Amino acid sequence: MADQQAGSPRLYGAVIKVHDMDACRAFYEQVVGLGTPAVNSNFWVEFEVGPGQPLLALMLIHGADEAAAGGRSGVTSCVQVDDLDAYRERLLDGSVPPGPIAELDCGHRYLTLRDPEDNGVTVIEARAKRRMGPR
Repeated sequence: MADQQAGSPRLYGAVIKVHDMDACRAFYEQVVGLGTPAVNSNFWVEFEVGPGQPLLALMLIHGADEAAAGGRSGVTSCVQVDDLDAYRERLLDGSVPPGPIAELDCGHRYLTLRDPEDNGVTVIEARAKRRMGPR
């Protein structure tokens, strides 16, 4: 990965527009496991993923915003875990069924699930990167 140069863009975070803040807050807090939100109101919720990491925010859609949104946001958020098998086992005991574990060509394993508003969540277990292509 190239070094970040001064002024280079870095991902700060992602905002998911939601219709049901309570259901989505509970999903990301409890099911995904992001814990207690750092900012928690009835129209804006922020989860700090980790020190120096991007944040994930939920924003309530209402009024003119709802008409402009035209349905689901189509966002897929990605979170990383150390032990994907244990994470999936925890999900199997709850009300949100995870997809099967799959593996990418680079060696990373992942599973997918859907939040209460049908936005995708990819949970990834990053492994040591393998070189792709000719050596």
